[in-house]
Amino acid sequence: MSDAPPTSSTPALAGDAFGRRRKRQLDAPKTSPTPAPAGITPELLTAGQAAELLAIGQRTLWRWSRSGICPAPVKIGRGLRAAVRYRRAELLDWIANGCPRAERGQR
Repeated sequence: MSDAPPTSSTPALAGDAFGRRRKRQLDAPKTSPTPAPAGITPELLTAGQAAELLAIGQRTLWRWSRSGICPAPVKIGRGLRAAVRYRRAELLDWIANGCPRAERGQR
């Protein structure tokens, strides 16, 4: 047995300047946890999916939703951890009608 220090081929966990260990970043693409089967489109979209459908950023989508520019999301559950989803049909109708300001208070 040798008391030689580890070679460069031995991966060592390196810490930062403050001695904290860094988490490994995986290069795996981000996907939804359970993809829909082929041919099935979800009726309720996450903010990321709705933003992708509209070809805008999520922050823009949130801003438009708050200001009444686009259709309001549906809140599922109560409290701060409630799920927020957008209805696909409402977004597609909104686009087809030329993106008019959404009318509030109809629900």
